[in-house]
Amino acid sequence: MTNAWDEVRAAIEAEDAAAVAVLVAGFDDARRREVARELPGHLPVAREAGERRDAERSRAFHARWDELRAEAARTRREIFELPGAETLYIREATRRWIEPLRVAGAGVLPGAAAVASWLDRRDLARGRDPGGTGAADDVPLILQVVAARPVAWRQDLAVRLALRLRGTRPEPDQRVRLALELLRATGAEPPVHDPLTLAWIAATRPGDLAADPLLDAMVPRLFEAEGAGRILGNGNGNGNGNGDGDGDGDGGGDDWPAALAALAADGRIRRESLLAGCRSRFLRGGQAAAQRPFVRLHERLDPAPEETAPHRDDYLALLPAAAANVADLALKQVRRLGPVPPGRAAEAVRGLLFRTEGRLVRAGLAWLDRLLKDASGEPGGLDGLGSLGDLDDLDDYAPALAAALSCASGEARERAVRLALEHSGRFTPAGAEVIRDAVAALPAYQGAELAAVFGGEVAAEPEPARFVPAQLPSVPEPAPMFPPVRDPERLLRPGLTGSGGTDAELWLDGFVRLAAGPAGGPARSAGRAP
Repeated sequence: MTNAWDEVRAAIEAEDAAAVAVLVAGFDDARRREVARELPGHLPVAREAGERRDAERSRAFHARWDELRAEAARTRREIFELPGAETLYIREATRRWIEPLRVAGAGVLPGAAAVASWLDRRDLARGRDPGGTGAADDVPLILQVVAARPVAWRQDLAVRLALRLRGTRPEPDQRVRLALELLRATGAEPPVHDPLTLAWIAATRPGDLAADPLLDAMVPRLFEAEGAGRILGNGNGNGNGNGDGDGDGDGGGDDWPAALAALAADGRIRRESLLAGCRSRFLRGGQAAAQRPFVRLHERLDPAPEETAPHRDDYLALLPAAAANVADLALKQVRRLGPVPPGRAAEAVRGLLFRTEGRLVRAGLAWLDRLLKDASGEPGGLDGLGSLGDLDDLDDYAPALAAALSCASGEARERAVRLALEHSGRFTPAGAEVIRDAVAALPAYQGAELAAVFGGEVAAEPEPARFVPAQLPSVPEPAPMFPPVRDPERLLRPGLTGSGGTDAELWLDGFVRLAAGPAGGPARSAGRAP
């Protein structure tokens, strides 16, 4: 009669993780302790034996591949036309000894801390499988072998595994999925840990959020975890090339914002918590790409003025330095809220004029123009944004106007010139000097207008560069193309040319030719459907 360790060791040597799970799940405490005593010391032995089996399988694979390659050369056929080539090409997973050991440790080691350390061992980590088939998924097996442990023990294990997560990948690995499944199954409170939040985002489909037990605990952390915006937006963040130097792009990744907004509309998540989370994320700062998912969520929630009115100071604080897409959103909300107190209006205008994005500088200039007209008693006002109060001179705005005069956007510079000229009489000599110093940095046609009123040295008009055509490079003779596919059977085999760069084009060309048939007529039968 074999003892418990002999049975488990035999299953490990057979690389059968499912058999290990069945064994340890049925053990009593005494038999688990017996296996737990032997298992750690057996790890080097199992690893050596597993690597030896991998080497034998690799040698067998390469030997058979060499035989097929020689046969293909001898018969002048493509290698994938030979029997057995396609199945051989799909290699088996390597390091298959890992999963049986992980399952055994999870099932027999006594403490949650010991199990977490065992599963997190570097020599039991499943790296990328080069064979193409992937290794056995041990997550269901580990859940099976720990199911009989007390709830508190499993909750402790779930939290420990979650806290051991470091970083995240676009495709969550077994460590991530095991930690999340244990948290869901046990009802444990997820620890506050940024890598866990990122792993939850990467491993959870937006369509599954409503039924996810972790939703209520994890949603507030979306707005706190570093890197959450990048993963929520699926890494999309390309510039829009609008010529203003705005540096904001469109990108994709609207699934999460749409799903969260839908859950808020259904009452599954509180709107107020999502809006508060967006504002806190905006105030923390960050690049436009990282803020984009939260901007889209705010836009989808589309708060009414009464929801945002208590937080007007937060939106005003975003105008001077937030990412361009966040500043756009903040300006839109401020405009919807009605008059702004004079002091805050002046501060917001100056903040916009010091920005580098053309559209925001233009918005600040338009706001200042309307506010100046209001202050002078002229009709105006920009969506009721308020006034500047009693204003004797514009010296406080001279540095901001000078910054607008240096904006990369020609339209913004032109508007700043018009504004400075229109209100030139409201600058004292000190304020006029600030404007005068900016004249030299302007293009000559704009600087001349300001210099006529404020003085200053106008930049010289540069001589236009003479166009000299360059010598065109010689075009090499293109290499001959592969012959077209005329046999439907060839479409069923990979590696038409042996060069991955042209396989797809050659296959598509052959498909279209064969589908059209001879001289555009009906396609001939391929004998069997591809």
